[in-house]
Amino acid sequence: MKICQLFLFLKKFRFYMRKLLFLFLLPELFFAQVRQDLFISLTTGDSLDATYFIPLSPPPPAGYPVMIFVHGFGQSKNSDTASARIYAYSNYFTLCYSVRGHGKSSGLSTIMSVRERQDLKEIIQFVENLDFVDTNSIGVIGGSQGGLHALWSIADSLSNCAIADVIIPNWASNLFEQGAIKRTFGVLLKNPQVRYHPIRDTLWNLLLQDCYDSLNTLFPTGRNLNQSELQNKSIPLMLFLKYQDHYFEASGGIDFFNQYNGIKKMYLGTGGHFSDSYEEEWYYQFSWITQWFNQFLKKINTGILDLPMYTYAYSRLPMDSLGYFSWIRNEVSELPFDRLVYHKFYFHPDSTIKYSLPVSSNSFFLLANNYRDTNYTFETAYADNFTGTRFDSAFGKSTIIFTSDPLNEDVLMFGAPRAQFFFIPNADKVPINLQIYEQDSLGNKYFITRINYVGRNLSSGVLYNANIKGNFHSHKFLQGNRIRIEITNIDKTNRQVLGQYPFVFPVFKKSEIFIGTNLNYASYIELPLLKSEYVLRIGDGIVSNFELYQNYPNPFNAQTNIEYSLQEEANIKLVIYDILGKEVKVLFSGNQKSGRYRAVFYPKNLASGVYLCKLEVLNKGQSIVIIKKMLFVK
Repeated sequence: MKICQLFLFLKKFRFYMRKLLFLFLLPELFFAQVRQDLFISLTTGDSLDATYFIPLSPPPPAGYPVMIFVHGFGQSKNSDTASARIYAYSNYFTLCYSVRGHGKSSGLSTIMSVRERQDLKEIIQFVENLDFVDTNSIGVIGGSQGGLHALWSIADSLSNCAIADVIIPNWASNLFEQGAIKRTFGVLLKNPQVRYHPIRDTLWNLLLQDCYDSLNTLFPTGRNLNQSELQNKSIPLMLFLKYQDHYFEASGGIDFFNQYNGIKKMYLGTGGHFSDSYEEEWYYQFSWITQWFNQFLKKINTGILDLPMYTYAYSRLPMDSLGYFSWIRNEVSELPFDRLVYHKFYFHPDSTIKYSLPVSSNSFFLLANNYRDTNYTFETAYADNFTGTRFDSAFGKSTIIFTSDPLNEDVLMFGAPRAQFFFIPNADKVPINLQIYEQDSLGNKYFITRINYVGRNLSSGVLYNANIKGNFHSHKFLQGNRIRIEITNIDKTNRQVLGQYPFVFPVFKKSEIFIGTNLNYASYIELPLLKSEYVLRIGDGIVSNFELYQNYPNPFNAQTNIEYSLQEEANIKLVIYDILGKEVKVLFSGNQKSGRYRAVFYPKNLASGVYLCKLEVLNKGQSIVIIKKMLFVK
C-alpha cells in the first residue's frame, strides 16, 4: 500500500512540476513571436479565420520552416493556437485556421469533403506567397478532420511532411460497415458548433429513413481518399492509429500504411475518439511530433529514423478508477501478423465457447430485438441519446452470454476478431452485435472490442450464413481469467467511457433470430492470438495417450499448425528439424500438464522441402519419441 501511495505521489509531483515549468516559461513564450490574426480570402468569396505566429529571431537563409495546424470537426483554430505559439518559439512559422463552417470562418461545412480540400490548397498558397518562409519545408499536422487534411496535403503534393492522427483514408465508408451505421455518424450531422451545407439535410433525411445503401454510396463520394491518390507519393508520413475509436477503425489505416511508399512511421495504440486516455502513451506520442518535423523541415538528424518503424501498444488489466486499461508499448520493425493464428471458439448450447464442435444436431439460441413501441421513432431516440427511461421502455435489450474455460496462461490478442453465424430470421432486418470481454475470477467483466452486423433485405424463415469482422484491438488476457462473449441486439457495454450509448444505431424493427449452436450449423468467433511461445493449450479433457498429430495444412507455406496430446503431466520438447537432422526451431521445451496443445510453426528463410517435427516426452523415467514429416513449399 505504501509503495502504491509513493507511486501516486511521484506521478502527481511530476504532473505539477510540468505545470509550474510551463507557467515559468509562459511570459517568454508569449513575447518570443509576433502574432497576426486575419481572415484569408478564398476564390469562393468565403474567408477563413486564421492566426499565424512569426518568430522574433531572424529567418534562416531559405526562410522559416512552416507548420500548419488543422483542428478536428466541431472545433476551431482556438484548439491549435497554443501549439502554434509553442512551435513558433522553436523558430517555426506556424499557422492555424478555422475550417469553413467552424469558428468565425464563413462558408458552410460540406463535412470533410472536396470543398475543404480545395480550401487547404488555398491556405498553403497564401503561406507560400509570404517572402519569409521556406516553401520547401512545409508540414501539415492534425487529428481526425485535421488528420484528413494532412493526408490531403500528401495526395495533392502540398506539403513536405505530414502527421495524421486518428484518421484513415477510407474514413467515410468506415462509418457504414456490414449493414450497421455508427452512432457517431449522427454526431457528425448534428454538431451544434458547425454551420452546414444543405447536403447535411439530405444525409439526415436518409438516416431517418434508414436508407443504408444510399448513405453508403452518397456519403463516401468525395470524402474517402482513394488508395490510388496516395500510392505513388513519397512525402514523409507519421500516422497515429487508435483502438476503441468510435469513428475510424484501425485496420484500414494499417493496410494503407503498409503500402505507402514514402518514409513513414506508425503508432498503433490508444488515444483516439473516446479511447482510453493514458498519460504515458500521450507523452510518448507527443515526443514524436517535434522529432519528425525537426527531421524533415529543419533537416536536423533527430534519431527518429533510427527507431523501429512501428510502435504498438496493447491493453491489459488492471483498470484504473476511470475505467482505463493499463497499456504496454512495443517498438518493432514489423507488426507481428506473421505470428498470428486465428483460433476458432465455437458457441455451445451450455453457454460456453470451446475449440471443439458442438455435439448437438439441432440446437439454436434465440436473440430477440424487442422494439416494443412503434411510436418511438429514430428521431425521438436520437433526441434521448438512445438512453434513459423512454428508450429502455421502447427497446428491450436481449443478451446471450458465453464464456471460455479459465485460461491456462497469458494470451495476447492482436488484430480484428471475426465471426461466422448461421441464423434464421423472422424479419427482413435483424441486428447481431458481439462484445468481447475479459472476465476475472470474481465475475467482473472488462470490455475490449466488438463486432457489429445488421442483416438487411432478408427473407423470413431462410437459413443465412454471415461472415463478419470486428474492430482491431490488441489486448493481453491474463492467466486464470476467461474470455467472455456477449451477443446482443443493442451494442451498449459496461465501459465507463460512452458505454451507456450504443456503438451502432439500434434497428427500429421487432425481430427474432435463431442462431445455430449445433454440429451442422456451428457458429463461432475467431480471435487473432499471438503467443511468444508459439504454443497454446486447446483442451484439458481426458487424453488416453501421448500423441503427435499430422500438421495442417500440409503441404504448407506461410505457417502450419501442429497439435499433440499429453496423457499426463510431463517434460516435453517439440522441435523442427530439416531432412539432414539439423535443428531448425525449438517450438517448446519444458513441463506441461495433461491435455491437448496446438503449436504454430512459421518458416523463415527456409528452402522448400521435407522437414521433421519431433515430439520427445520424458515421463516417469521413460522417453517417448514421435516424429512426423512435413512438406514446406515456397
